[in-house]
Amino acid sequence: MGFHNIEQQSFSYELGRIHATFMHKFIFYKKIVVTGLENIPENEAVILVGNHQNALMDAMAIICTRRWQPVFLARADIFQNPIVAKLLMAIKILPVYRIRDGKESLQKNEEIFKKNVEILKNKKFFCLMPEASHEGVRRLRTIQKGVSRIAFQAEEESDFKLGLKIVPVGIYYSNYYTFRSILQVNYGKPIEIKDLLETFKTNPNQAHNEVRKRIAEGISEQIIDIQNEKYYQTYENLREIYDLNMIRKTGKSKVIQADKFIADKKMISMLDEFDKYNPAEMEELNSKVTEYAENVKKQNIRDWVVEKKKSWATLLLQFLFMLLSFPIFLFGVVNNIIPFKIPKLLTRKMKDPNFHTSVEFGLFTYLFPIFYIIIFALLWIFSHSILFSLAYIIIVPFTGIFAFHYWIWAVKIFAKLRYYLKYNTSEMKNLRNLRSEIISKMDIITQKG
Repeated sequence: MGFHNIEQQSFSYELGRIHATFMHKFIFYKKIVVTGLENIPENEAVILVGNHQNALMDAMAIICTRRWQPVFLARADIFQNPIVAKLLMAIKILPVYRIRDGKESLQKNEEIFKKNVEILKNKKFFCLMPEASHEGVRRLRTIQKGVSRIAFQAEEESDFKLGLKIVPVGIYYSNYYTFRSILQVNYGKPIEIKDLLETFKTNPNQAHNEVRKRIAEGISEQIIDIQNEKYYQTYENLREIYDLNMIRKTGKSKVIQADKFIADKKMISMLDEFDKYNPAEMEELNSKVTEYAENVKKQNIRDWVVEKKKSWATLLLQFLFMLLSFPIFLFGVVNNIIPFKIPKLLTRKMKDPNFHTSVEFGLFTYLFPIFYIIIFALLWIFSHSILFSLAYIIIVPFTGIFAFHYWIWAVKIFAKLRYYLKYNTSEMKNLRNLRSEIISKMDIITQKG
């Protein structure tokens, strides 16, 4: 199973990582925020443990945050296709087998675990997602025992002198499925395994459970962790409805991602407290938020449209800019539509929507450069001008990004238009009144903020 030297630095991997990082940071995501890099120990045995919401994009989120080559574990069923298996091995991902893969497969884990221990003993970075499966929800799920088993096995084979540390990683996506969304990666304070070595020698189960507990607490601090399943969607809606208000209560004035993350964490904590002591009032708030969200969807608009003040002058200027910039949009669409659409067509039949972004990113990373090279070659052949061909191909990616944002912008402008045309109707008045009631209630709930 060609993984015996997987932890060794690879020049070809580094070239691929640099290219993927560029596509990841500047093309695929609109903004990437990274915090806590100073918490990652150097030249020590380190296990990175992160929440798992978005398939292989979670691994890319970690790979692309700094210059390194960590080794990952992933569930074995995604290795079934030989070509896919080779690609996963190439980006330093090893399979881990579960009971659902068959009891006979579990024996293969011993070899994998031995390799994991060897990686740690060689002071290389090792990473796994201890929830063991991905799910597109902003909630930390049960931490499995695998990470503590690897940690204590590595210490045991090093005479308990390895000094292993576990770094919790929080990965946040503003949208799991949308191109040009926002990504935030937070690295928390290391968890010291040495504190539990004596416990492990006398009571292994207690030590394993304590490691899992500390990992859960560490990751939870670094993510949007909505544990209230009953009101999950209400919390999510309030993160949009009340975000600016909550940010202001934390002493900030603009919706900057790092500040929004902190404000969201605080709001979730306050809502949990409110639900605990005021269940009847929480149910009433839930009813209002649900009604508001359903009516907003029914009117085919978004909360930010209702939130902002009506301004026909601003809308007219935006329409004018749309008309003037339409040729740039058209140029961007014509030159980018093929590599943009091909990945989306290929993912339509995939049952797991959380794999869509992973496949699309993988294809985007290579389809776009290949397509641009073809355009450049054709232009050079027919124009006989390398300068013209270079200038053209430099402009193409920027106009492609512009075209995507233009389309989003156009959708927003027409949403505004629909809202303005119905502004004085009873439906829209009720919508604004309902929103005001929600804001007033949230002001009371968060008044200590």
